[in-house]
Amino acid sequence: MEERVRIVAYSKRKDIIILMETHEHEGCRVPEFEGYSKISVWNEETSTGKGHEGITILIRDGWSGIVKVAKVDPNKQFIWLNIGDNKVTFILATCCISPQNS
Repeated sequence: MEERVRIVAYSKRKDIIILMETHEHEGCRVPEFEGYSKISVWNEETSTGKGHEGITILIRDGWSGIVKVAKVDPNKQFIWLNIGDNKVTFILATCCISPQNS
């Protein structure tokens, strides 16, 4: 719980927050945060019972009109976002790729 309190305190005035190595799975998800939409991907549950890798992106409410998911890797190792309006757009890529021998 203490970690969640720190994230909430840190999130003040942040528009996009990216969490890596979340190790989510169906029984254990990154919680919802008030004032944010959540995009979350992870690989299948491992033999240890936790998800493998994982990316969560929190987008401040009010930004939903200018932030769109452009692509999610079928292997769930990266997410591409288009951010902007008709005049200015940039792409944000987040990736979580484990070393080959992990």
